[in-house]
Amino acid sequence: MKKKITIFFMIVFILLLPIMINAFSKVMTPDKILLVGHQISEYEFEFTKEIKDEQKVSEFEQLFEEIVFSTEEWHEETYADTIFQINHKEGIYTHSLKIWIDGEEAIMLKTHDRENKTATIGKLSKSQLENLETIIK
Repeated sequence: MKKKITIFFMIVFILLLPIMINAFSKVMTPDKILLVGHQISEYEFEFTKEIKDEQKVSEFEQLFEEIVFSTEEWHEETYADTIFQINHKEGIYTHSLKIWIDGEEAIMLKTHDRENKTATIGKLSKSQLENLETIIK
């Protein structure tokens, strides 16, 4: 009788294990993950780094808030040097950005309207670029 009960509980445990692992991973996943990568083609990106440190993600969001964006004419000549995206625990993503670095300054593309050839862009100063590099290291 003890053997049957033990086997029954082992089978139940084995069947419930994937559910428990999934629930545990959702609880342990940070609220936001900053993805860093590069652009492969016009519509294809590769994220090579995940930053799960809540403080660094918060610093990135604060840096983003400091940037003054404007709508200007935009002709993308090369692929972005770096791309960013914040994935949220709920399954959505925000802060999908492309950055072109030119020496001590950088241009950050927030949105791009290909039809009208305009984009919402912001310029990063040398200090903002240094802060960004510190965040993603």
